[in-house]
Amino acid sequence: MIKRLEAEGGDLGGRPVTGEKIVTALEKAGVEFIDEDNGGPGVRLKPAKPRKKKGK
Repeated sequence: MIKRLEAEGGDLGGRPVTGEKIVTALEKAGVEFIDEDNGGPGVRLKPAKPRKKKGK
């Protein structure tokens, strides 16, 4: 899907709701979108949450 949306130059193709759903899915998977800074906008993985040990 993303490959098709990116196939043409310029802005991302498709409907705006499709882009919103992709962003939501990536955020749920742990991706954090970073606002533009001196190096431009970007993404990074959110820090992992500590896991609770079972049986304690």
